[in-house]
Amino acid sequence: MLKKTFTTPQLITLILLLISNLVSAQPQSVSLKKGQVISFIAAHFHNAEAQKKAGVYFQKVFPLAQKHSFTSKVVFNALEIKEQHFTAGGFGIYTWDSRDKFDAFNNEKEWPALKATRPQYWKNLRSVHINVKKDRELNFDKNKVYRITFIWLHDFYNSEENLNKYLKAMRPVINRLGGKFVIGFNSEEIFGFSALNNDRMPDRVAITEWPDEETHQKYISSIEFKDNKKYFFASVAEFEAFDTKARVEGSKE
Repeated sequence: MLKKTFTTPQLITLILLLISNLVSAQPQSVSLKKGQVISFIAAHFHNAEAQKKAGVYFQKVFPLAQKHSFTSKVVFNALEIKEQHFTAGGFGIYTWDSRDKFDAFNNEKEWPALKATRPQYWKNLRSVHINVKKDRELNFDKNKVYRITFIWLHDFYNSEENLNKYLKAMRPVINRLGGKFVIGFNSEEIFGFSALNNDRMPDRVAITEWPDEETHQKYISSIEFKDNKKYFFASVAEFEAFDTKARVEGSKE
């Protein structure tokens, strides 16, 4: 058997490559602190030309928002853009250091005029604003699929109860299939909402992690789902789900 020999520079390059691959394979973490505000944004441009022109909007809005601690944390890109009631190709988690900082930005005199230009660029745009009530550490893996779900509940007295029954029954199935519940927000944490078109504030926003798209199909084909979906549909009037890939801002991906 022939043995491959390496020069010292080749060995160094190989070691650095292995280290790089090892680091890039590690989940990227995001810290959320109690008292912060999250702006969870879902958006879809009219077309490529509108996306290009939106650069003017970003050049004006981002410095203004960053003055008040606005920070991009995680960007999600849809694996498939489906034409539906709310079409979205991109999502993001953005933070503000406090509610006061968030309010200060919204009170900037330039903001209303800039906000009014958004229909020029976006076909759909939804911003859900959330109070962070406890410290959280979120991990995202570039090789996993992240399902973002917006939920609107029925106006029934027991809608929350039925949804909680469903979630309690299905969490073990998520874990068994190699998925996990990353984070969720309810109506007690969601305090603000803005959108284009006739959109309304969701009652829940949730992110779940899956090994791949096919695994979620196994989830909805499971016996447990068939046995407990009655609780889901007894509580949920409408929902929208989007499969995405995540990129933590500041990572080298």
